[in-house]
Order: sequence, then structure tokens, then C-alpha cells
Amino acid sequence: MRKHSWGLLVLAFLLAILLWIFVVREDNPNIQINLGEIPITVLHEETLHQKNLAYVLKSKEISVTVTVSQIDGWKVSADDIKLVVDLSEYQSDNQTIPIEVRFKKNSTRIKNYNLSENSVVVETQVMTQKTLDVELNLKGEPEERYLVTESKTDPTNIVVKAPNSIIDQIARAEVDVDISSCTDDCIEEKSVVLYDDEGKSIDISKEQIILSRDTVNVSIQIDQQKEVGIELPTVTKCKEGYRYIEMTSSLSNVVVLGKEDILKTVDKISLQRTNLDLKNAITDVKKPIHYLITFQKAFL
Repeated sequence: MRKHSWGLLVLAFLLAILLWIFVVREDNPNIQINLGEIPITVLHEETLHQKNLAYVLKSKEISVTVTVSQIDGWKVSADDIKLVVDLSEYQSDNQTIPIEVRFKKNSTRIKNYNLSENSVVVETQVMTQKTLDVELNLKGEPEERYLVTESKTDPTNIVVKAPNSIIDQIARAEVDVDISSCTDDCIEEKSVVLYDDEGKSIDISKEQIILSRDTVNVSIQIDQQKEVGIELPTVTKCKEGYRYIEMTSSLSNVVVLGKEDILKTVDKISLQRTNLDLKNAITDVKKPIHYLITFQKAFL
């Protein structure tokens, strides 16, 4: 008996759905749906930038109401519509540009539409430029016993072009490079980031900022460090009547930098060729010794 009741309930439910579909199809009135505020997409902004002008839209979002049949009401959303303003239509004597409606989907379901504004006013201001040095910000540390011996960008500066109202807010241009655990040279292309006086990054796309280059090439030279001993020169001749006792140095070893394969061949710094003349010495001699590392690409 219980199974029979469940079957009747299911059958009644299906019949109700079929009846609702029949009624809606017979009486499916048009309804209006407000899709809310939809942002305006700007096309061909380079038209104004080429004239050294930046733009500001008086209205950046427009309210859109659409007319659809009742049965399709739940299928339509703001994602179905794109509002477009084409700046190639801008004229200095007529700053009002019509708003074009484009359908991304459900165009057959939308029977009509209404905009809170059918056009938008475009205001302009002159753009100014300045040159900024590109600062290189190294993050992290190389692997132990390695050291950054040179870092540079190419180019070393960029030209920034921006509206008059914000050009003075742009304080510096910077690229970040992570050198954590690096053991070898690296050359990378990195994006340039602009910062204001407070150290906050500036969104280039939102502020109509144009860079002569938005990326630069970064070169990082990383060398290995190695501690090696110092071999002092041998003294064979002294002034007659005097005897050479010993030679000491303020340093017993030094740290040299170079490529790993080259440093493998270096065990000591020899000062044997140093011209240390004691022929006329009658007291202890203390003097600086300048020496030159002769192996390739290594230095103190």
C-alpha cells in the first residue's frame, strides 16, 4: 500500500510539471529584468594617447534592463551583455560618444534592452612624460659560499608617460629578481613595476600609464668564494753583516672570487715574484705588498 502511495505521488508531481509547462507556453508574458550596473569597455584608447591625451569617462558603469519572456527570465544575466565605447569616435568639439551594446550570449532570448544612459561624456587631459632609472631589487641570498659580484639592467632607464594629474605621483621604476639559492649567472627578462612616494605599486592599466618598455633584461653575475692561503716570498740576500730571521704577514689567507671550475685550480696566493729588496735594510722592515691574481676571472 505504501509503495502504491509513493507511485501516485511521483505521478502527480510529474503531471504538475507538465501542466505548468503547458500553461507557461500558452501564457508566457514578457517581463523586464534589471541586470544591474555593467562596466563600460573602452576600445581604441590609443587614438587619444597618440594625440598626447588621457581620458576619463564621466560614467564608468551603466544600468541595463532587458525584456525577456517569463520562461527565459532565469537564464539571463549581466554576463550576457558587453557595453562598448569606441574612442576612435571622439571629437574635441563633441565629447559625447554613444554606448554600443554587444551580446556575448542569449541574444535570441533578449527581446529588448534599455540603458540608464545611451551615451557617455569623455573628458581629456594632457599627458606628460619623464625618465626614470630602473632600480634592481635583489631578493633572497645566493647559496652559501656564493656572492653577487655584478648586477645590471638593460636598458638602465625607461620613459614614463602619464596624465598630468598623476605623473608626479610616480616616484620610481623597479624590477625584482629572486636570487635565492643561486649558484650561477643568470639573464632574465623582468617586468617593470612603478611605485609612488609611499612605496605602493601603481596599476599601469588602470591609470593610463605608457612605458617606453614594460620589461627589461636583467644580468646577474654570481661567483664562488674561496679562502686560500698566502705564500710569502723567499728572501735570499741581506745587507752584509745582517742576518735574515723571518717574514710574517698581517694576513695568513685571503678570500678570492671566481667561477667554480677556475677556483678548483687555486690553492694559494703566491708572492714569490714580489720585488722585496732587503739589501740595504739594517732594521726590521714593514711595508705593504701589492699582488696580482693571475688566474682568469677571479679577483679579491
